[in-house]
Amino acid sequence: MSELMRPPLYGAYHEITPTRKSEMPNKVYDVVGPVCESSDFIGKERKLNCKSGDLLVIQDVGAYGSVLSSNYNTRPRPAEYMISNSEIKLIRSSDTLDQIIENESC
Repeated sequence: MSELMRPPLYGAYHEITPTRKSEMPNKVYDVVGPVCESSDFIGKERKLNCKSGDLLVIQDVGAYGSVLSSNYNTRPRPAEYMISNSEIKLIRSSDTLDQIIENESC
């Protein structure tokens, strides 16, 4: 929710894929965010072949992921990566705690 507001805000659909292939059969999962809000869902009832702790890619987030993200509950905004021509490029670093505290001070 603090990282990607589009799904909880208006039900936007984003493809979700594991970062590595697995021989595990597909199971149905709810993919949720880290904050304690009942609407913090990134994807509901998704068939994925992964297990707890695996990294997932939330695809096609685009510009609105960045501009709608926040430091709600003093959570850092995540790093953002772009994949172009099979090249992975860091386009925004994750916030540090010092940056968050500096922005919250009066």
